[in-house]
Amino acid sequence: MAASILTKAFWPILGGLVAGSGFCGYKWQTSKPAPGALEAKVLYTPTVMPIAYKAYGNPQAAGGRYYLAKTILHNSGGLPIKNVRVSYRVPGYVDNWTTAEPYDQVLPGQTLVDLYYPKFNRDISKTRTVTTAQVEIKITYDDSEGKPKERVETRNFQLRGINDMVYTTIPDDERTNSWFDFVDNYLAWACYITPNDELVKRFQGRVTATMPGGTAAGMDSNDKETEAFLSALWNYLNEVALHYVGTTGIPQEVAGDSTAMVQSCALPRDILEKGSGLCIELSLLWATMCESVGLKPYIILIPGHAFVVVQNPTTGTAYPIETTMVGGINEKEGRLYTISEGVAAAKETFDKARARGVFLALDVQREQSRGMRPPELESKDVTAFDNLLDKRMRSRRAAPPPPQPEPQVVERPVYIDRPVPVPVPIPVPVPEPQPAPTPPPPPPPAAPELDLSIQYWTSDTQRLRVAYPAFTRPRPDLVMLKRGKAPFITFTASDDAARMYVEGYELGAKPKDLDDAQEAWEDGMDDIDVDYKIHSKFDKVVGDFPARYFIATITTKDKRKRAAECCIVRTPTGYVGWLVAIDELFAPRFSAVKDQVMANSAYLP
Repeated sequence: MAASILTKAFWPILGGLVAGSGFCGYKWQTSKPAPGALEAKVLYTPTVMPIAYKAYGNPQAAGGRYYLAKTILHNSGGLPIKNVRVSYRVPGYVDNWTTAEPYDQVLPGQTLVDLYYPKFNRDISKTRTVTTAQVEIKITYDDSEGKPKERVETRNFQLRGINDMVYTTIPDDERTNSWFDFVDNYLAWACYITPNDELVKRFQGRVTATMPGGTAAGMDSNDKETEAFLSALWNYLNEVALHYVGTTGIPQEVAGDSTAMVQSCALPRDILEKGSGLCIELSLLWATMCESVGLKPYIILIPGHAFVVVQNPTTGTAYPIETTMVGGINEKEGRLYTISEGVAAAKETFDKARARGVFLALDVQREQSRGMRPPELESKDVTAFDNLLDKRMRSRRAAPPPPQPEPQVVERPVYIDRPVPVPVPIPVPVPEPQPAPTPPPPPPPAAPELDLSIQYWTSDTQRLRVAYPAFTRPRPDLVMLKRGKAPFITFTASDDAARMYVEGYELGAKPKDLDDAQEAWEDGMDDIDVDYKIHSKFDKVVGDFPARYFIATITTKDKRKRAAECCIVRTPTGYVGWLVAIDELFAPRFSAVKDQVMANSAYLP
């Protein structure tokens, strides 16, 4: 009886145990983390300029923008992935795999970004025609089970000729109609400035030989010597018949047409040899010659044109020069232009560009010190170069030239509104009484430094400098910067470390007053689906323009709140404004930029 009862109880208990163990096994299997899964996305530069090959290998050049490849690694699994390594090479130009930076592990959900700055060998500067090259990316890692894995991906890119300038690196679908987007790669012009070129040095020696004393000493600290060199350079370029050709040196904006983004530009040595150049080429030549004697050159870019400004680094005196007038004929008077006329023309152009706020000033020496260095150049026959220049000089002298005035030095009134001392008449001596000696004329006041910067403000982290319109990349991920979606936004910029971003915009309609302008701004925020709340506001005059300043809270699509400083200004052509936002709500340090934002807004066209 007892055995029968035990037997009856045993089987249900055993069945329960089996079922329970199966359920636990099922739960253990279903709750086990998924293995690690490494996803890789490779972004790369589709076009490389050999003229700037040193910048591509320098993470500091232009803020690190000249990387060749960017590898984005993401672990979408549930377990870590260990010993991750990313290596690169460019067959034919960088033959050995780079030493991979070690990543001990990539945690679940973690994303890593690896940048490649290739150390191209110098032979890349010998490239003369468009060539297809390839970058290889090797990714090695240990999976969740400790098994080694490896994958290799390749991307083809276009290697341009040594003279090719790529004007913009912004893709068509991210580029706005702004001229600044069209020339966002302008820092690369610094790579065309070659003061150490043997032909440049030879030409500089010939120029200084025409100066009193035949030396370039002191021109970097003495305005008189600086002006003597600029005049000698102008006159000597006339002597060797160098002249301007072409109707434009900076391609006009062609929205959406990437084929119009590249232009072949001669190096200064090539311009000296061929004896002519476009406006950008002549500006590069002048900048090169002036840097070779210790002066500080700037390349000024405006839509459709370029010219040079030369500054004495010690005194701060600046000389805008319209280089296209060298060798040109003043048809009204039937003679060659003088340097005084070239300086006056450039100053007028520069003043107009500053008034509009649409220009870029490239500080050549600063950018070269940051890594935008020129390439090594092949050796040239200096004797043949001398013979070529002598032949041109003989031809110029043999041809009947137009009437030409005597060589002139730069006249002070034309380059910086500097007053000219009025000569004091010499008194006629009489026997008695002797007149008191006439005091010498007072020296002219120091010329104010020519401000070549665009109006800007800088974040507290000193990492974000924003000008209008800015040398920045559009950020569609922040403000949906797509044509048609938010057409009123003209540019955006961000400081990822400070979690700040800035945008400039132009109100599409013509508001009748500041209240109407604020309403238009609010409509713009609605258009891009951004929630906002205005907390405080006040009106003031910025320059001669009425302006409204207000503080708002902006909530983005990811539900992140940002404190925002906003300013709307009514300019002669309509309403424009700034919006500067930061993640930390009402951060006290952010208020420090308020006045700068408002002051800069006054310059918007």
